[in-house]
Amino acid sequence: LYLSSAALALGDYDTAESVLGESNAIAQEKRDRWVLAFGLDLLGQAAIAQGQPEKGSGLFRQSLVFSHEIGDLWASNRTLIHLAEAQAAAGNHEESRQM
Repeated sequence: LYLSSAALALGDYDTAESVLGESNAIAQEKRDRWVLAFGLDLLGQAAIAQGQPEKGSGLFRQSLVFSHEIGDLWASNRTLIHLAEAQAAAGNHEESRQM
């Protein structure tokens, strides 16, 4: 996950998405909902950085499911902030303000 965060910071979206794809596959196999929540949030950030706020919103919503299931309020709040940013980027300003 941290390698993909570094790749995102450097604008290397292909590497970030590749690493996150592998990470999420392992997390699904192991049923690690924390890693899935974090990985989906990072994929959403990559989508927004590439001008795809609708895709990002979908990924953030998936992330929220996992962070809610495990009761991780910090992760949920972080992802809600990212979801609000995605909504704003998509022009859905009212929905963004309500989050």
